[in-house]
Amino acid sequence: MFMGDVFKNHPGEGTYPEGTPSAIPRDPSSGRFIVADILPPRKPDVRLTAMPEQIKKRAVKKPSAKKSSAKKVSAETPSEKNPFLSSTKKESLDMWFQKRKKSFDVPAPPPSDQTVFRQTPSSWKRVLGIVFILTALTGGGIYAFGQTFAKMHITLGLKSETHVVQKEIIIATDGREGSISGEVITISHPKQESFPATGHDTVETKAHGTITIYNAFSSQEQVLVANTRFEAPDGKIYRIQKPITVPGAGIKDGKIVPNSIDVTVYADTSGEEYNKDSADFTIPGFKGSPRFEGFYARTKTSLTGGFIGETNIITEKDRDAAEELLKNMAREEAYNNLKEAVPEEFILLDDAYEILTEENTFSPEAGDPAEQFTGSVVMEGRALIFRTEDLGAYLANALGLPSDRVHLANTDDISLSVVRRSLDAGTLVLEVTGPVQFLWNFSEDALVTDVLGAPSPDVLHDIFATYAAIDHAEVRFSPKWVRLIPPDRKNIVLTKEITDTQL
Repeated sequence: MFMGDVFKNHPGEGTYPEGTPSAIPRDPSSGRFIVADILPPRKPDVRLTAMPEQIKKRAVKKPSAKKSSAKKVSAETPSEKNPFLSSTKKESLDMWFQKRKKSFDVPAPPPSDQTVFRQTPSSWKRVLGIVFILTALTGGGIYAFGQTFAKMHITLGLKSETHVVQKEIIIATDGREGSISGEVITISHPKQESFPATGHDTVETKAHGTITIYNAFSSQEQVLVANTRFEAPDGKIYRIQKPITVPGAGIKDGKIVPNSIDVTVYADTSGEEYNKDSADFTIPGFKGSPRFEGFYARTKTSLTGGFIGETNIITEKDRDAAEELLKNMAREEAYNNLKEAVPEEFILLDDAYEILTEENTFSPEAGDPAEQFTGSVVMEGRALIFRTEDLGAYLANALGLPSDRVHLANTDDISLSVVRRSLDAGTLVLEVTGPVQFLWNFSEDALVTDVLGAPSPDVLHDIFATYAAIDHAEVRFSPKWVRLIPPDRKNIVLTKEITDTQL
């Protein structure tokens, strides 16, 4: 403690010096310390004071008459002002004052030495160039995107008229006045199937099949009588049941060219041994004459059916059932083929065709022994058809509409029924009933071409106005911010709506 400071830290022995920040208050009644949130330090503040004798020696200078504009700085050092400071503290304070004095003595740099940033004209040009390049790249990117991916959606409201009609129309192939021109189409459809034989019997049957008889002897015809024999290499004899005439041979470059005829032969006796897949034959009746070498025969089909014993046989019932089934299958297939033969622009009505049986054969025949038999049938289909366009033109003229500027739009919704027909005569009477709708004609390709050639979207409605078939139109772009005419047809999406007028 310094002189003049009194500090006591227990009650009754002293008081804290006045102004001491570390004084701790006490409760007067109990003498205990009063607890506070913030406690002052226990040590008293250090106060530097001068000795009384030194205070007396200080002379108070009166201010002079002349006031200096600059404030004078005392030359006394802190150690001289306060003799109570230790030597070490004196030295520290002296050093601190010396540094402060030096910092005030450093002259400020002249204004000319300060660096000031100014943008030169070249800097602005560089910035403007960068902005221009970025703008060009952005615009080019938007244009390229629009040319490649953007789409133009055009919704067209097309003009139409609907009339309710009930009218009979003549379809004729001869093009008579007041009729619609028609055409008759014809198709032929063969069908073949195998069927099981269900009968059983003990039988003796002869083998039979088709052979081809050749005339390599002369250009003269040769008559062969019924039961003429034909001999196989193994000696088996087969006969014809009816007389035939073998045509004469041809002559070419002085050489004989054989001519031929096909005929059915039957084995001389029953038995399986007469069944043959193929064979060559001679005519025993010509043996010993030149004709024996000039006339010969070969199998055209297998020789089958030879049998003795109990076996399956083809009954009349088997044949009739097979014929009915085969014809039904062939008729349905012939009708499908007939529909496929109708050109796309023509109409085939349900009652405007007929399917007829052209050929019908079964082999082996009823009564023959066999495990199964084959049926063959050929169906002929005919139909009277007419063009949808001709029907629309006929109805348009009847209703007073320009047939060259409108077309029938709802063929599938109209009732078309055949009143009577004659395919042999090529005529058909047709009754038309119901609402018929007509649309004005326009070329979609021509419209797209005009749109692609437009300089800007602003002229599109002027283009639409040149088409009489268009009642109204709406154009939108995707994305919305790309308003460009696309470069290609694939970027244009056309949607057609009907603006109907009911009459």
